[in-house]
Amino acid sequence: MGDILSKDKIKHGNSGYTLIEMMIVISVIAVLTVSSFIIFSGTKNNNELYSEAKKIVSNLKYMKLLAVNEGKTCQMVFNSEGTGYIVRFRDDADVLRFLDFDYGITFDSGKSAGLKVDGTSKYFEFLAFKGVSDSSEDIEIVLSNGIAAYISIIISSGGTIDIK
Repeated sequence: MGDILSKDKIKHGNSGYTLIEMMIVISVIAVLTVSSFIIFSGTKNNNELYSEAKKIVSNLKYMKLLAVNEGKTCQMVFNSEGTGYIVRFRDDADVLRFLDFDYGITFDSGKSAGLKVDGTSKYFEFLAFKGVSDSSEDIEIVLSNGIAAYISIIISSGGTIDIK
């Protein structure tokens, strides 16, 4: 046991890190922190867009069900500011659902295609008893988060709904 702890085996000298080594480590940590922040903030924005798109898809499926079961044409009408929409029957003043977009997301009327126009509002409708659109072309609803990110909801002429 004396050999292991003998003073002859212990080396004496300068041990530790130099100032340059410490600065390099701190710089690497800073670069990793900034890059991870950028990656995660982009993922967060995409998740927010996808979340709002899923809400619209859910409401489109609800509208389709109502159109078939109630025998009434059902509409989704986007407000002129693009910050929300309502779900209603075409010939009824009652609003079935009213939704505002979260996270600063807006409906992009310039990039959306195939929607009908009524004054300053754009809308989409599923026909009574059929649960399909009266359009022979696909409808595209585009959402934007204001940071150059977009997501599209495609409604085919046959009534299938996809997020792209």
